[in-house]
Amino acid sequence: MLAGVWDFNSDASQTGAGAPDPSGFIVVPTVQRRLYYQQKTVAQFDYNTGVTIPADVSRWSDYQNQSTLGEIPPLPPLASNSAIGGDLGNDNQDVVGSFVYAHHLIRDFMFLDAARSDDPAQGGADNVVPTGERLFTAVLNQTVLQPVFGAPLALYTRGVGPQSYNKLLLASNGSEVTDTSKPAFSFASKIVGYSALLYELQGQDADKTSPNWFGVVVPAGQVKVNWSSVVIYFHPRPRQANYFDTDYPNKATMSGFTKNGVRHADWKQLFGYVDRLGAQLAGAIIDNQDCGQVVIVPFMQESDAGTAGILPTQWYFIVSDILASVMSLRASGQI
Repeated sequence: MLAGVWDFNSDASQTGAGAPDPSGFIVVPTVQRRLYYQQKTVAQFDYNTGVTIPADVSRWSDYQNQSTLGEIPPLPPLASNSAIGGDLGNDNQDVVGSFVYAHHLIRDFMFLDAARSDDPAQGGADNVVPTGERLFTAVLNQTVLQPVFGAPLALYTRGVGPQSYNKLLLASNGSEVTDTSKPAFSFASKIVGYSALLYELQGQDADKTSPNWFGVVVPAGQVKVNWSSVVIYFHPRPRQANYFDTDYPNKATMSGFTKNGVRHADWKQLFGYVDRLGAQLAGAIIDNQDCGQVVIVPFMQESDAGTAGILPTQWYFIVSDILASVMSLRASGQI
């Protein structure tokens, strides 16, 4: 079932809490494990399963954000995931040349590497069966984020539907990542396309559970899709950017607001991950037709850290519902 884990500078895929500690990394036989760090900060780190990308920002000197959208968290030079800017606009920018600037670029490279590393020949080897009781059904919801217009939400996402725009994409191959003899990565501007979808859970108390929203990326056109391999992307911890768990149940109707002098960011902004990952996946497919996959982005609460909310018991049903729906939409030409 689990073909690989790509983890960036966190304890998200580890069994222990606290600072990153590779000794607690989840070990599953035959599963590919890659950990990404911008520096060797953990003494016991097994570098045979990790990728250390130098934080020397000169490696990224050719990068310029070509998107008209902000990113959630934005790629430099826009605001970072720990920024106070959030729904007030891109007013807290990563300083070009700073450690944080490279930090966010490396995180996004991790996704590109994960998509590119997919091996279609490995898919479908397991006879996956549910291990628990179905509690919810994942249903397409194309109304909450359509249309998206006006600041601040439109700063970060185009919403649901077919998307196409120019994006500056990483063009260097994997062997160049840690090769310090190559002073800079190369980038290419490409027109990329994908479909952005939103699914929500229905069932008893579904509105009170988490995660109950799932952004979905589907490659555009007649691209071959490896249906047996799904990328599930977990966004950084939302409290860093003032997404409060108390606002989560009302995210469909809320907008950013300030209460008692504290800014509360609009949870719908997290759909911006679908924009960024969709563009990256579409760009990767241009160069490698075998990495066509569906990407699922759960909207995770801060309190889901360490537990993944309902996913350990409900992931099979949620992923199955989404894939069945996407297959039907593609077959009927709706996406």
